[in-house]
Parts: sequence; C-alpha cells; structure tokens
Amino acid sequence: MSLLPNWLVYSVSLIISVVLFLSISFSLYGNLTLLKSNKVATIICIFSLGLLVKNICLIVLNLFAKDSLISDKEEYVSWKRIFSILVLCWLIYFLPYLPGSIAGDGNYQLAEYFGYVNDAMSNHQPYVTTLFEGVIFQIGRHINDNFGLFLYAVIQIIITATIYSYCIKKLSQFRLKRIAVYSLTFLVGLLPYWSLLAPTLQKDTLFIAFFGLFVMNVLEVIDAVMIRNKPVTNKLVLKLIITGLLVSFWRNNGIVEVLPTLIALVLIANRKYWKKFLVASIIILGIYGSFEKIVMPSLGIVPTEKREAFSLPMQQTARYMKYHADDLNSVERSELRKTFYNYGRL
Repeated sequence: MSLLPNWLVYSVSLIISVVLFLSISFSLYGNLTLLKSNKVATIICIFSLGLLVKNICLIVLNLFAKDSLISDKEEYVSWKRIFSILVLCWLIYFLPYLPGSIAGDGNYQLAEYFGYVNDAMSNHQPYVTTLFEGVIFQIGRHINDNFGLFLYAVIQIIITATIYSYCIKKLSQFRLKRIAVYSLTFLVGLLPYWSLLAPTLQKDTLFIAFFGLFVMNVLEVIDAVMIRNKPVTNKLVLKLIITGLLVSFWRNNGIVEVLPTLIALVLIANRKYWKKFLVASIIILGIYGSFEKIVMPSLGIVPTEKREAFSLPMQQTARYMKYHADDLNSVERSELRKTFYNYGRL
C-alpha cells in the first residue's frame, strides 16, 4: 500500500513528467518544439512518463514501509564502524591518485592564497574556504608541495567521513534497519560522487558535507516536533546555527539555502517555536552580514561582484559563448543581444 494518497502521487508524477518532457525538448532543440510538433504524441509521452515516474516513486516509498526498511525499534549501529567503512572505501579511490587531487577552483584558490593571482585576496571564491585550504597546504608545504596536498586530502577525508558517519548514525536512530544503514554507508563509500570528492582539494567537498549536516539537523527538528512530540531544545537550535554558518561561509550562495529553510521552520508546529528559529535566522544573518560588510573590507578583501548572483542560471550560456561562439547563428545572436545587450560580457 502506498504511504501517500493516490491523488498526491498522481499529481506530483504529472508535474515531474511535464518538467522532464520540457527539459528534453529544450535539451534537443532549445525551445518547445517537442510540445508543439504532435499534440497527440505529446499527451501520450507525458502520460507514459507520468506513469513511469509514479511507479518509481511508489517503489521508493514502499521501500520505507514498516515491513521493509523501517524497524519496530532502533537497531544500534556504531558510528565508528560506519566511519571505518567510509574511509576504507575512499582509500580505493585515494591511493591510485596520491598525493590527492585538485579541482579547478581549488587551483585558483591556492594561487590566490599564495599571491600568484590578483594584488589582493577576493571573495570571488569564498575567503574562509580559501584561507582554510591555503593554511593546511602551507603547513604541509614545509616538506614539499605534494605533502601539502596529501595533508589537506587526509584532513578532508577525516572531516567528511566523520560528518557522513554522524548523519548516517542519526538516520539509523529513525529506526532504519541495519541493512538500510549499511546500504547507505556503502552507497556513500563507493559512489564516485562522494569517494572521488573526498580527497579532492576544492570548496564543494566540505560544502556538501556541511550542507548534509545542516539538513540532518533540520530533520532532527522535524522528527522531534512532528513524530516524537518532543520540544526543540536550545542545543538543537545551536547546532542549526553552527551548521548554517558553515554552509553560508563555505559557498557564496550558501546563505540563500540556509535562511529560507530556517524561516520555513518558523511555521512548524503552528509557530510554537517561531521565536527560536527567528532568533537563529537573525544570528546567522548578523554574523554573516557583519563579516561581509565589516570584517572583509577591513582586511582589504575584494567583495564578490553583484553579477555573480546570476552565475548559475547564466553559466551554461556564458560557457557556450566563450568556447563555441562561432557556432551561434544570427537569430541566436539577435536573441542574446535583446536579452543581455552586451552579451559578450556574460
């Protein structure tokens, strides 16, 4: 039996199928050609895609039904065991690439930290992240550059494995069966998304871990209020503030993910805890804003440009124009000119 009412499952499936169909059309043609070409075929495709999405959703939901992955009581799993499994799995990917890896942004951040680019450090790549990476690399650099990278990779592996083992341990306290806990552990341990990132010097590795920790704290709040009917403690609010600050400082767009979440929590449990979450939001915004507007200017750090706020939605277009500008036809250039005026600066 489904854990959700049929009308909700079908509605969500239909919305997802429409979005997927539109994305396919734009991926292939850059417009709504698929939607306009044959209306009967379009309806059949969207309907079929919706049924596929619905069945996939039901399979996933039913996996978490009480008789499958959810136990009647908490099944103890040691976080140290989870930590050990993650580290051993990640070593499979780490050892062939010793002393570690550096992604594009990581290279830029190290170059900026050691003064090889720009006259002054900027917040184009988050200053706190650049400082963290640079200090560790510099400590290891007293031996040589390779050991600097190796030291950073080892420290990052330890931090991320600790965070993920804590998160998985917390999920196990939601009465997940051991098989589900160990499956999740090996998923994080073996999938390249996590295992290749773990020894790679770049801001996203720790950002993803910090964001996962923040989400875990949010789930703890929801579990306490809506399932266990327990109060939201000051300790839990403090954890939200700390993890929220880590997310905010580790990427320039992190604050955009933290504040709306905390504001949404204001409405939880009929606004019973609205003061706590509002105070948490104000504290995070106050600390982050003070650092951005007072501390960084006093240190001579160049602030982030306002146009960087559009980097995500415009990045694909900008990259295409940078590397494949000759492929643009007159119609495409005309549209870009109407939309961005001086589109060459994207």
